[in-house]
Amino acid sequence: MLRGQRKQFAALLGFFVVLGFLLNALERARTMTVRNQVTKKKDAVEKFIVDASGCQILDLKAFSASAREYVKQPEPLVCSKKRGNYRVSRALDEDYVEKSSVPSKPPKGLECCYRHIIRRSKDDGNIKFSEDCRPMDELLMPESAMEIRGDDVPEFVRISCKKPGKDEEWVNDEYVDYRFFVPVKSEVEDRCNGMPKRPNEVSVLILGIDSVSRLNAERLWPKTIRILNEMSAVTLLGYNKVADNTFPNLVPVLIGQSVEELNEVCGWPEASKAYMEKFDECPFLWRTFSEMGFRTMLAEECTHLTTFNFQKGGFAEPPTDYYPRPLFIAAEEEVGHTHADNCVLCQGPRSQMSVLFNYAQKFASRFALQRYFAFVWATSLTHDGLNMAALADEPVSTTIENLRARGDLKRTVLVVLSDHGVRTGDFRLHPQGRLEERLPFLSFIFPPWFESQFPEAIANFKQNAHARLTTPYDLHFTLKDLIDPANTLNRNELATRQRELDQENILPRGMSMFLRIPEWRNCSAAHIPRHWCACLTYQPLSLDDPDLQTAALALVEHINEKFLNPHPQCRQLTLLRVVEARVGLAPENGPKEETSGLRDYAMTVETSPGGALLEGAVRAYRHRGRNNVLKYEVADTVSRVNRYGSQSRCVDDWVAKLYCYCD
Repeated sequence: MLRGQRKQFAALLGFFVVLGFLLNALERARTMTVRNQVTKKKDAVEKFIVDASGCQILDLKAFSASAREYVKQPEPLVCSKKRGNYRVSRALDEDYVEKSSVPSKPPKGLECCYRHIIRRSKDDGNIKFSEDCRPMDELLMPESAMEIRGDDVPEFVRISCKKPGKDEEWVNDEYVDYRFFVPVKSEVEDRCNGMPKRPNEVSVLILGIDSVSRLNAERLWPKTIRILNEMSAVTLLGYNKVADNTFPNLVPVLIGQSVEELNEVCGWPEASKAYMEKFDECPFLWRTFSEMGFRTMLAEECTHLTTFNFQKGGFAEPPTDYYPRPLFIAAEEEVGHTHADNCVLCQGPRSQMSVLFNYAQKFASRFALQRYFAFVWATSLTHDGLNMAALADEPVSTTIENLRARGDLKRTVLVVLSDHGVRTGDFRLHPQGRLEERLPFLSFIFPPWFESQFPEAIANFKQNAHARLTTPYDLHFTLKDLIDPANTLNRNELATRQRELDQENILPRGMSMFLRIPEWRNCSAAHIPRHWCACLTYQPLSLDDPDLQTAALALVEHINEKFLNPHPQCRQLTLLRVVEARVGLAPENGPKEETSGLRDYAMTVETSPGGALLEGAVRAYRHRGRNNVLKYEVADTVSRVNRYGSQSRCVDDWVAKLYCYCD
């Protein structure tokens, strides 16, 4: 009897050994199939826009057949067609306020005056107007005289006109307009002039435009692309975003850290408390430039959606020397009109973006011969759709052309920057839209003399721009090198820094693009989360794949546990369906010795309640020594590719809002 049991046990053991062998063989076969599909796909592609050993990015065309299907000419934006209680006045780029700025044929006896717009202390979102409405004669003077008058000159004013005999509160004005000035501030000048001048100094002017991929700029910005080419701009082809939306992609640019690190860096809290906390202690680039004698400026429009105020606390004190937020708050509230989904597009008879960029032009002209750091971010015309970006071509190109024509860029590095491509909508669900979202527009214009002074640095920059994977962290360190280029970019210093970099066993997360970035650098080395990596190659996957449903359930469970469990007012999500899926192999993160059959799933799922379309990455592998069970590892980042509207009104956490469905 015992001998019979031994035979049965031996037979059973043999069965499991054979079964394990067959399962492993099947897994290897499936893995090889995927690998062969990926290889065939690579062989079929004519070329890559970035073709390095660590990263290959497909060379998609701006006007491909699939992209053309989604491109439509938007309706022109005509801000003067809705006038309300104001009238069309002269453009804001006049050098001074003329009498013709008030109505050209005012009613008889019309009286005009202006009030200052004042930012209330400790509050980034609250403004007031000066009590006295001062005579317009005080403003009817050349703006160049403001340098003489100094700190008495207003920065932001509300101009109003009325007929005599109406109430003294100036309600029901016949004419209302908002104006800005860029006065020379004695306190700022004392600080800046207290620092010694350095050889080969440059200023930095960043023109940021929300939600514009490099390829969408090629499609919809013909004037801008033409002038950039005329000015020998260097456009980065492998500039890969590192997070979902504007805020977590600009924090690496402006601070050099991730959002998750801000608590340690400057005490900014976790997302659930972010709506009330200020950023004043955070080491933004403008603070670094300021300490080195640069005038600083931060300017944004669409004030409820600005980078550091949307679901966040903003600043207790103005973060920069020049900060026109009070002007935009006042003007949007009173004379703002013509809405897109999220922004007011017009400020009186002018587009919001035109007002913003006119302010940038005036600032750049005022300090063309001094050193400054200016960060300008426009949202209104591009945030809410693929084709709206066409409306930004005119203000962007006109701004660059005006700066060039006036000679304001002779000592300035101009950076045209975006944060990501379009994040929602039908095009985003298309494979090309998915890749474009990860590759925002970034272009540099250097003064003509800069390359002759720093030839090695510019040679490295051009190589990195055209042939390497780069990130917002790299942009941060590149901008820092412009504080004192004579010291950081001279031949000897650059060679020393390059040797130190080449000797590093592990690449730093961010590195100046004036140094040679190794061609083997991949998304893992660049700290780009797998979900956002533009280098990975995926193949379409049948929705009948036996492991896909389990991977999709793991994705939804991850969202519930990580993002929604801390907020009981949000409903738990369930998987409604898998919309589409892809599979690929990531050689840079190849299987460890203890794992086998590693596959990366990328999928879009629809969840209930609310119909959210969520895109995430799930890594599947079999773990040896754990009964060969298939394991799933979900990437932390999960995109929402359709809009949530008011579904998440019950939560203030800016991350949870992407997934939350409120009862």
